[in-house]
Amino acid sequence: RGLWPLLEALNSQFAAAGLPPLIDVKAALSPLMVEYIQYQTTRFDDELQVAWRNETWGAQRDASGATYALVVADTFKLLQHKFEVFFEPARAGGPMRAEWVVMMANRCFLILNKLLQRMREELGTAEGLVPAKPALHELDDLMGAARLQYNTFKERVLGEAAARQRRASVAAATDTVSELYVRLSSAHYCLKLLAELADFIDRAWAELSAMQAARGEKSEGERPTTILHPRHPSEAATVMLNAIEGELCWFIGYKIVFVDLGAPLLDGVYQRSLGKDGALGELSPRLSTGEPPLLVQLLEAPLAAIVGEVTEPSLRDGVVRGVLGAAVQAMERILLDGGKRRVFRV
Repeated sequence: RGLWPLLEALNSQFAAAGLPPLIDVKAALSPLMVEYIQYQTTRFDDELQVAWRNETWGAQRDASGATYALVVADTFKLLQHKFEVFFEPARAGGPMRAEWVVMMANRCFLILNKLLQRMREELGTAEGLVPAKPALHELDDLMGAARLQYNTFKERVLGEAAARQRRASVAAATDTVSELYVRLSSAHYCLKLLAELADFIDRAWAELSAMQAARGEKSEGERPTTILHPRHPSEAATVMLNAIEGELCWFIGYKIVFVDLGAPLLDGVYQRSLGKDGALGELSPRLSTGEPPLLVQLLEAPLAAIVGEVTEPSLRDGVVRGVLGAAVQAMERILLDGGKRRVFRV
């Protein structure tokens, strides 16, 4: 901050003597600004780590009712604070270039991307939730094996234990909606916070331009359009956030179907009846049997939770697609990988 006035004073003396400027001050200060930006954003990494460690993923709500996690709000507060510090020397009469603002925004974008990727990758991949294909061995005496295992089978699949398992699985699936919706909604909330941060940058640039005009200095030109702005040609921030939202929607669907509802769905879709004489009956599907049908018993409560909790229409549709898509894949896996006995997990 102290170097800029001295160099400008020397240039003014040269101009008064009819000589060309001693130095292009802004060009000379550019390497220092690069170091300054890196210093500010490197410190931000440490502050972000603290905010991440303190995050509990409890739902926060703003005045409009939008849901978000504290780490997201804290991240954008830190980003705005870094920009306030970044613009401070220029407000005191120092130099400012549009390219420096763009550089600062690019660094902040990388930090935001790191936060969102960490939020997503901490959960693992959706594909990692799908059980491995079963290793099915041909049985020489399928009927005999079925009789030996009938009592266990009856208790696990047909008895009260199966009903308790279904209820527990449905409750777990409903809880998944509440637990993971905070992350999904936080990613969506970033769009609102990005727009607010872009507005702050625009206002700060307009303020600096007005101050330069009041001092009779040459204007820096049009306001910069950074990667954080929704109007940026690449739409990089919007594309990144939409991609994270899509991955989270599919992850929620896979978690509900293959983890929470895995046991009653994958192991309970097909069954064989056993007569009093011990004869094993025909293999029959249970997907549409019962009152209500099995699939309705399993998916009704989680889908109702999605409709009740996910208020943003685009997110609600995405999560429902994730659940139904995972359910279709589960049916496909049972039919293709279950073998003649339609046993998915052995």
